[in-house]
Amino acid sequence: MATLTILVDNVSLYPELQPEWGFSCLLEGFSKTILFDTGASGRILMSNMKKLSKDPENVDIIVISHDHWDHTGGLKDFLTLNSRVQVWVPGSTTQETRELIINAGAELIIVDKSQIICDNIFTTGNLGIDIVEQSLVLKSGAGIFLVTGCSHPGIVNITRNVKQEFVMPVFMVLGGFHLLNHTAVQLQGIFGDLKELGVVKVAPCHCTGKEAISAFEEKWQGNFIKIGCGACLTIDLPGPGSEH
Repeated sequence: MATLTILVDNVSLYPELQPEWGFSCLLEGFSKTILFDTGASGRILMSNMKKLSKDPENVDIIVISHDHWDHTGGLKDFLTLNSRVQVWVPGSTTQETRELIINAGAELIIVDKSQIICDNIFTTGNLGIDIVEQSLVLKSGAGIFLVTGCSHPGIVNITRNVKQEFVMPVFMVLGGFHLLNHTAVQLQGIFGDLKELGVVKVAPCHCTGKEAISAFEEKWQGNFIKIGCGACLTIDLPGPGSEH
């Protein structure tokens, strides 16, 4: 059994946790403990981790979805506490961010293609054109948990790519879907595409937008998962022989 805990998001499920515009989640119970994105500020990331009893020293790998401030803002502060990590970044990452990682003493890994990170966790590799982004693919007994940072390449495009690449059903899509400025008609088209791709559960947050999140809840009903700072999802790991 593994868990995914939301550390940073625009909203909080608990009053003691501080929300901010940004995203970060922690994956535990896999062969490596992975921090996906670092939110917009180290202060809030560290504070929320402490209140959730999550020790930065236990993190083995940091994966950055894309080099935007609301996903990398906590990186510097985190690395001052734990630099004994690998940091996986897309090829489009700026030289400034690369130097920050190297100068902190962490191991910089430049991602160019889909590859395994650790048992049952993969990166999609670089997707998108204008804004290059990587997402995480978590293999579970129920299918794929797809975790996105902002979905700049398009949530439907990312989901379709993952389903084709990994030849597995996509059980849940979670994270920022970047739908703030989408019309109701556009949202219905996205819902239809995700349904056609077989997505069972959705857990939109961050840059998805309040109206879009409400529309997802109406469409998915019991299979809509409300998340925010402090949300914790359990993931049943697959049996042996699941490597991509």
